[in-house]
Amino acid sequence: KRHMTALGRQLAKIPVDPRIGRMLIEANEQRSLSEALIITSALSIQDPRERPAEKTQAADQAHAKYKDPDSDFVAFVNLWNSFEEQRQSLSSSQLKKYCQKNFLSYMRMREWREVHRQLHLISRELEYTENRDPAGYEPIHRALLSGLLNNIGEKYEKREYVGARNRRFNVFPGSSCYRKAPKWIVSAELVETTLVYARTNARIEPQWVESISSHIFKRSYFEPHWEQKRAQVVAFERVSLYGLEIVPKRKVNYSKIDPVVSRELFIRHGLVQGELRSNAPFLKRNQQLIEEVDELETRLRKKDILIDDELLFEFYDERIPQDIVSGRYFEAWWKKLDKAQLETLTLTKAFLMTRDASEVNDANYPDTIAINDMRFKLDYSFSPGQESDGVSIVVPGGAVRQLPIHRLDWLVPGLLREKCIQLVKSLPRNLRKQFVPVPDYVDAALKEMQPSNEPLTKVLGQQLTRKTGVKIPDECWNVDGVDDHLKFNVQVVNEKGKVEKESRDLLHLMDAYQDVAFDLSKSSQDSQNTFKQQITQWDFGELELDKEVDQGGITLKLMPALEDAKTHVKMILCNDRLTANNKTVRAVARLTMFALPDLIKYTTDKLPQIKKTGLLFAPYVKASDLMDDLLMGSIMQLLTERSIPRSSVQFNAWLDECRSLLYDHTSELSLLLNDIAIQHHELMKQLKGKINLALANSMSDLKFQLDNLVYPGFISETPKEWLNHYPRYLKAANDRFEKMPREMGRERTFLAAINGCWEQYKTLKLQHEQQGIYDPELETYRWMLEELRVSWFSQKLGTAMTISEKRLSKQWSLVKR
Repeated sequence: KRHMTALGRQLAKIPVDPRIGRMLIEANEQRSLSEALIITSALSIQDPRERPAEKTQAADQAHAKYKDPDSDFVAFVNLWNSFEEQRQSLSSSQLKKYCQKNFLSYMRMREWREVHRQLHLISRELEYTENRDPAGYEPIHRALLSGLLNNIGEKYEKREYVGARNRRFNVFPGSSCYRKAPKWIVSAELVETTLVYARTNARIEPQWVESISSHIFKRSYFEPHWEQKRAQVVAFERVSLYGLEIVPKRKVNYSKIDPVVSRELFIRHGLVQGELRSNAPFLKRNQQLIEEVDELETRLRKKDILIDDELLFEFYDERIPQDIVSGRYFEAWWKKLDKAQLETLTLTKAFLMTRDASEVNDANYPDTIAINDMRFKLDYSFSPGQESDGVSIVVPGGAVRQLPIHRLDWLVPGLLREKCIQLVKSLPRNLRKQFVPVPDYVDAALKEMQPSNEPLTKVLGQQLTRKTGVKIPDECWNVDGVDDHLKFNVQVVNEKGKVEKESRDLLHLMDAYQDVAFDLSKSSQDSQNTFKQQITQWDFGELELDKEVDQGGITLKLMPALEDAKTHVKMILCNDRLTANNKTVRAVARLTMFALPDLIKYTTDKLPQIKKTGLLFAPYVKASDLMDDLLMGSIMQLLTERSIPRSSVQFNAWLDECRSLLYDHTSELSLLLNDIAIQHHELMKQLKGKINLALANSMSDLKFQLDNLVYPGFISETPKEWLNHYPRYLKAANDRFEKMPREMGRERTFLAAINGCWEQYKTLKLQHEQQGIYDPELETYRWMLEELRVSWFSQKLGTAMTISEKRLSKQWSLVKR
């Protein structure tokens, strides 16, 4: 049986078109009945506005004052209000003239008033209440929508709309919505002429439609999923009316729609995958155990220890009631359980593990690593293709340059075997076939190997050579071919422990953090009063040998040092003792100049040959810079023969000693400098002019040599033992220049030898500068190259040492170590 609804009974009492009746009912609820009576009565008659063909422009101008920018329906209300004002103040004949002037049909206006009166009386009989205050835009059009649901349209393209049952139509050009073309409209009627046109339109919002006659809307649901923030399963709802999508995608609670699916998704995501935020003690314990087992898999890089998610789902599915579909229901349920019931919901490690994993221990996969008396945290990740995949060492920015490059080659014991196997397999075939089966040879080598600061490939190669007698040249190892997870990923953290940079290229990070010098004034453990940064005299107490600084939760052992800034001296912290001492010697020399201004002036004025020397060096070094370099070099030479002052008492004792030595020592150095200047000047004169193309490479190398001997600051940067040999180096260069045309074969052989040596020196020198490291062995190698030039071209001069490829190779080994 069919029953008439309350709405149907109301419609039966209104003797008009059901659509008009539905609008009036809704208008009463929306408190817009006064406007609805005007509009519905206008829709019940022929449009009272006239538009004669010969006066269309005049008619449009007359009707324009009634228009509303968003709604043709509101235009009826504006017309009604305007006409009523005139009707109450004009006589019948005057009202007719008014209608004629404004292109209105007097008879249709009367008919409009009559229909309005009838609808008004019907409303009174039904005890509907007309609103006294003007209704807003939304209440009026909500009421109209209730009777015009079939005439809703959504903009498709330009001014074309798609409506119910996929019907396409266009906005009539005379409508106020024609130019604006709103996203959604409602129309009083659709008329088909050359096209289907929508007449009498208004802008609407789709959400207004849904609240009206919801029983005729069709709802569908898709993509049910767990949402962690809501702690419930949600899906997307699509609402349509006669095939027209009113709501294309809206999030709704899915548990009321399909509780079975919602419960399954809740268990899988909320409990199995641990996405539910809950204070349930058994859940916290279960998640902790799962993370522990997962960490074992991460370190082993094998997903074969933790049971699969299906078994975990079955565990919870058997124990949780069928009506628990969301976090809210779950919280209310578990809080009522007793201790024994809670115990049945707690997992065990034995249940979670499919096999034993005793190989994962602190010895093979440590949580920290000790380097240079510092302990760094290690993080493990099993995420192939990601930056953090493998083992990450967490390092504060200030400690990056303290990491020994080759120590990181050794990784952690648990992954070292796999890395060594890949390294051996990366060897050229003629070498690789000597170590088959590879794992057996690697296992035998590893028994004799211990992590150190030596390159892993070197130690591994030595052990393999001992086993087989096969030598493996360094260049045969393909270190870059090793998988990324077998190289340490260095994560640089700031003071708050947040990762700023990460990379497997340690040299790149050292370059990026080369300016991180631990300015003591910024140290959280020290005050700016104690550590001055504009030092011009020794008034800062004692310069400590070592200092511990906490950064990113790691205690770093650093070396305080003084650094020369020319106009003053500042305090810094260095990563190694040699660098700290080297910087401090130069800074103490600067403080000495500040402390002995009278002696410095006297020495400057009395130096022998200094003016002549300045003129000879004028094209390459400013006179003032040359004098500063000479004085600094002289003081530094005196200092290097003594202990570095580390307190004001020691510094004052040094000043007393310096007063008696400085002038004589600087005068001696000034004479040496004059000799250097004369020879250098003569050589540079000879190198000017036209060059024989056959000698171009040799001449270029000779100029390169001179540029690396004489440059701004060379006096203070060159150790005394090597600076004293400058005249001999320049004499050998002159001999070479004279013999060059007749010894081209000797030149080619020398260039082939020296270029490779110089390139490796320059590369390592750059790396040391990036790391802020001073290496005296590397500087010895550099001067041995000068000795090589002397012994190659001017053996009659005699050499400070006998240079050979074997001697150079031995020195280079010292440098690399």
